[in-house]
Amino acid sequence: MRSSAIATAVALLALASPVAGARAAITPIDGDAKRVCVYSAHRQSVLREFERLVGRDVDCVLVYNDAAPDWAGWESPWYLTHRDPDLNWSGWATAAGHDRQLIITQNLFPASENTKDWRQAGARGDYDEHARTLARNLVAAGVGSAVIRLAHEANGDWYPDSIGSTDAEFDLWRQFWRRTVLAMRSVPGANFRFDWCVNGGYRAIPLDKYYPGDDVVDFVGIDAYDAGVPAGVDRWNAVYNRRSGIREVLEFAKAHGKPLSIPEWGVGPANVAFAGGDNPTYVKGIASVVESNPVAYQSYFYAHDWATQLATGPLSLAAYRAHFGADARHQPAGPAGPAGSSGDAVPAAAPLPVAGAPLPATAAVAKPPAKAKVKAAKPARKRARTRRKRRTVRVVRRRPARRAATLGRR
Repeated sequence: MRSSAIATAVALLALASPVAGARAAITPIDGDAKRVCVYSAHRQSVLREFERLVGRDVDCVLVYNDAAPDWAGWESPWYLTHRDPDLNWSGWATAAGHDRQLIITQNLFPASENTKDWRQAGARGDYDEHARTLARNLVAAGVGSAVIRLAHEANGDWYPDSIGSTDAEFDLWRQFWRRTVLAMRSVPGANFRFDWCVNGGYRAIPLDKYYPGDDVVDFVGIDAYDAGVPAGVDRWNAVYNRRSGIREVLEFAKAHGKPLSIPEWGVGPANVAFAGGDNPTYVKGIASVVESNPVAYQSYFYAHDWATQLATGPLSLAAYRAHFGADARHQPAGPAGPAGSSGDAVPAAAPLPVAGAPLPATAAVAKPPAKAKVKAAKPARKRARTRRKRRTVRVVRRRPARRAATLGRR
């Protein structure tokens, strides 16, 4: 009798939905879901390749809408209506009989606003209607329960919508972020979750200086690759303990009662971005964080060198399969153990350094990894403004190279 009543209530809610009868809604990520996600270079065929590699179905995918040239492209993301089924992610997310989740990386404005005083305009509310239009288009496409990773890695200085460099700019950015969330939430049928995601270990600005507020943030995220650590340094401890690193962001999330997310992470070849090669300890470290703390989701960056290294690194792949893939039910991530321990235990991370204390010189981070994004609006691309040396054309992609970072840099 109870199940019948629940079914009736669900049916009534479906009838009230603006997309009822057309597409299934995505189930939102809640709290400590520990959902396994992936960035699959924006292709469903690559997603299937990843699923075969790790031995499990993956029902959560990260996509990007951060390269639109104008407001029209920003409001109507390419992945909603792409004619190539391999690139149409709204169709994938809303396929009947599946419980699938989209994580949407969304910048605050299109390239047309790059040279304008966008912080002031955004804080004033000049762009609110664009945010509402974006939300209406997402809801109409059946993805009104997507996670919106808004203005990701804004503590960096490689994206136009970064937080800036002064307290006044931080505050305007924070107001802009808030207004965007409130505008998108105001649309009927919207059930978005918003992820405030920083880049690990770069510009260790106090997080509370640009945190938008508990009422508009659902998840506190960190992008944390096995990269930027010179040879001879304890890699997991370096990435975990550096200023604005995993530990600091995790403690900030807990202090605000928010689940952590890890939207981008991966292992890379040792000759790329000071990565660690086939490094199962790093995979186990990520797994330990996920297992031992409230984590909404983690998403492996399965593209370029980060895909190649996982696919060709037997130890890293075995660790991934053990903790997140085919064998995860049999070998859950265990608690951190002492350095040098065997099995699934992860080397214990050292305590955070005292605020203001310099880290050892050997802990300098060289360069965070470059990433690819989709620019589907038009095939022509302009040369990027800073340090973009390598490009790969796939549904027209770009690679914004990240600047060098230093542990402890403030």
